[in-house]
Amino acid sequence: MSLSSPHRALSGRPILIGVGGATSSGKSTLAARLAPLINGTILPQDDFALPESELRYDERIDGKDWDDPEHSIDYPRFARALKGLHEGQPPPPSPKNTAQSTPEPSARPISPPSLAGIRAALAQLKAPVFLIDGFLLYYDRDVRAQLDVCLLLRGHEEEVRARREGRVYDTAEGTTWSDPPNYFPLILWPSYLKAHRRLFENGDVEAGALAKPGAGDEAEPQGAAFEPLTLIETRGRSEEEVLVHACEALEKELARLVRERRGN
Repeated sequence: MSLSSPHRALSGRPILIGVGGATSSGKSTLAARLAPLINGTILPQDDFALPESELRYDERIDGKDWDDPEHSIDYPRFARALKGLHEGQPPPPSPKNTAQSTPEPSARPISPPSLAGIRAALAQLKAPVFLIDGFLLYYDRDVRAQLDVCLLLRGHEEEVRARREGRVYDTAEGTTWSDPPNYFPLILWPSYLKAHRRLFENGDVEAGALAKPGAGDEAEPQGAAFEPLTLIETRGRSEEEVLVHACEALEKELARLVRERRGN
């Protein structure tokens, strides 16, 4: 799907593209590979993590829980920053010691077939592009309400675990942190399931289809199903394959955004 160039350019309201998924699912790598293709600026959700001193202590690991969806991100500050981007404000300065565990993508650049359609849509939208990546990107309603396009990467537990092992993170306080024993099975993966279960039919995060909005208990304050959300499977796929599928989804979503902003 591509958009022809004769259409008039639209308002220029900044475009916020969400790239969500489990920690170590490849979302930051995908954002890093998309950014130069679409002239996008990356804003990581990690920049809005709560200070270590405010995180919950979990006696099962004798340490802090960095992944609980309710108590690890400063959602109000994050939502304000995203709203500011839509209003034309510059992105907030990145903390000096934001987590730096994700390596820069080393694979050769590729040009996905859908890239021409993406760039045609962006030419019509005539707006700056921001890529917002995060492991709890779609949990808070105020945050996701600011996102124009929402991509969700889904990987298998064992693949995510293998990528996570050995990573070392820099904290906002200037210290380093790595997973204590049993952090992944006791804290990280259960927190991921908790944050995303309502997005999938029957709560089946690993294999279920995306749920329709309003399914289940609507009293759930956070993490409820919503649209539009595009699922991108990463299990068994290379970085290049994930990039191609993400670009196909992005082409369709930007075409939708053009129609919405044109008012038809």
